[in-house]
Amino acid sequence: MIKMNLKYRAGLYFNQIKYEYIVFKNNQAVEEAFADGFQIAPFAFGLVFIQKHFVFPILFVTCLTLISSINFWKSHSFAKMAPQKFTFEKKYQNKFASSQSFSVEKNYLKELVSVQSFSEEKSDLKKLVNAKSSPVAKNNPGEVVIARLPDNNLEDLPKKELRKPETFEPVIPNPVISREGFLNRPPAYTLVVSKRTKKLFVTEEMKKGYLVIKEYPISLGKIPGNKEKRGDKKTPEGIYSLIDLKTRDNLPSKYGPYAAVLNYPNEKDLNQGKTGTGIWIHGTGKGQLTPDTQGCIELSNTHLTELYEYIGKGAKIIIMPKRITIAPTSQIIQANLINLATLS
Repeated sequence: MIKMNLKYRAGLYFNQIKYEYIVFKNNQAVEEAFADGFQIAPFAFGLVFIQKHFVFPILFVTCLTLISSINFWKSHSFAKMAPQKFTFEKKYQNKFASSQSFSVEKNYLKELVSVQSFSEEKSDLKKLVNAKSSPVAKNNPGEVVIARLPDNNLEDLPKKELRKPETFEPVIPNPVISREGFLNRPPAYTLVVSKRTKKLFVTEEMKKGYLVIKEYPISLGKIPGNKEKRGDKKTPEGIYSLIDLKTRDNLPSKYGPYAAVLNYPNEKDLNQGKTGTGIWIHGTGKGQLTPDTQGCIELSNTHLTELYEYIGKGAKIIIMPKRITIAPTSQIIQANLINLATLS
């Protein structure tokens, strides 16, 4: 009995020492935690979160795998290609196989048939040209006669050799410039020259003003002002008319295709004692406008050629002083501006 009590007491004493040691260790761990500020490594926190909430990581991995699979499938999937090329060629053939143009046939025949040789291996050429049975071919074996085919035979041409026919824009010929045409054409338009803007207006006279039909850039005399004497390099101002036309046959090349002659000096100029002559509307030898002239009105050759259709003998030309600004309102030049030119 005494031995059992001693053994029991020894066990209790040992357990107390063990308990105190565990408490010491726990207190030491708590002190170290406080010293470190209870900082827990991120990966340790993650492991704890995964252990407590294992469903969320599984859902995240599943969604990521599904999204990656969808993107991969879209980037590596190929839709069936439509036969666009074949459809285009079909329309192309139908369009030009029904053409009625002889130029198409001529181009096809040039490509399919050589004048110097005839191939018997192509059945399509036999349909196009039967050179052996031609009377001319029998008499002259070295020649091949190609006749125009009926329009409905274009369907027999090899489809792979069909080609879009060449298109040509119509070339509008320049008007025939002649002195006789100028003299016989009645004056239907009035020319208005603005020294301020350096423009020539082709106008149609109306009750309240002049309707602008065309306008062209021009070059004028080198010296500004109204012409008073010979050689002053000024362009006259006032109302004049066209009295004659000089063509290339009677002009140096520097004046362009023609020159329309003004009636300077007119009766008013002579009464004021003005001198000089040879004031023209002409072109240029360089094809483009020059900076200034000796007193004439200069247009580019292209514009001068176009102007020929609007002028005739007796056509009126009004040359406005530089101080008067012409700004057509609704393409109409007011009549009062024209009246100011007559007072200069």
